[in-house]
Amino acid sequence: MASGSKSGITIKFTTDQAGNEAGDLYSNRFTAFSSSFMNSGRYQLLSSNLVTVRVLGFSIGDLIWFDNDDNGTFDAGVDTVAPEGVKVEVFDKANTLVGTATTNDKGRWLVNDLPRGEYYAVIPASEFAADGPLAGYVVQPVGLQANPNTDKNEWVDHHAIADPDRTGAVRTSGLTLLDADTTADPIKGLEPLEDNNGGLVPTPGTTDAFTNFTVDMALKPVPGYTFTKTANPATGTAVQAGSTITYTLKGSNTGKTPLNVVVTDDLSKVLDFAEITTAPAATIAGAASVPPVAVSGTDLSWEGVLQP
Repeated sequence: MASGSKSGITIKFTTDQAGNEAGDLYSNRFTAFSSSFMNSGRYQLLSSNLVTVRVLGFSIGDLIWFDNDDNGTFDAGVDTVAPEGVKVEVFDKANTLVGTATTNDKGRWLVNDLPRGEYYAVIPASEFAADGPLAGYVVQPVGLQANPNTDKNEWVDHHAIADPDRTGAVRTSGLTLLDADTTADPIKGLEPLEDNNGGLVPTPGTTDAFTNFTVDMALKPVPGYTFTKTANPATGTAVQAGSTITYTLKGSNTGKTPLNVVVTDDLSKVLDFAEITTAPAATIAGAASVPPVAVSGTDLSWEGVLQP
């Protein structure tokens, strides 16, 4: 449609893009020429500025972290983040894989250019395998918010659950809705504002109202402990009356979290036929432990903290 006036001409036209994808960019520039605007017999082109329109698209993601103090919320300086390179897969409501990502060096991930819809994220079982970056960690049930649309960040809640459909995998609870008011002019995003506390970088043109960076997943370290008791001479060896036998008790933290350990040993059957000739001594990583080991009556006891 064109309309003329004494001062100029206005031209309006409408295009209908077919087969577009979320996040696609459409750019257009208008050029014109007129026989009344010539220079040395040649037309001079009049060119407009470049106009760019972006197809509606959303970004989703956030933090994977280790809840070292087991309280269900992220505490800076205490809790730690997942290592760089952890794989994350995003599926839509129909269980179709729509995007993949890996964590950055701050434990954060994102998938860009998603259409309106409902989604969930999965950490594959391979990441928790013995040689995987998350070996020794499991889902943290404390602090779970089953509704992922509360739009709260990691210092409030998280959404990690064991994946019921993928053995050994972890997923986000429920479905996260990415939505906008398409009747508004311009279209209005309905996602949480000021949620990008981790400095994630969405596709250029994706504004805050079209990002949901509150899809946090908390994991906790698996505790592990082994304990052995040995004798020198070895068990089963014949000894003469009056011989010296040395016993060694060894506890090892084989997990990913500090352990408060209590060791007790009932010496009553030993002391019925022997006496302690060398006071027991306890060490942690080669250094004398504090507090030291103690013997009270016929009970040997020790308690302390073993780091992973």
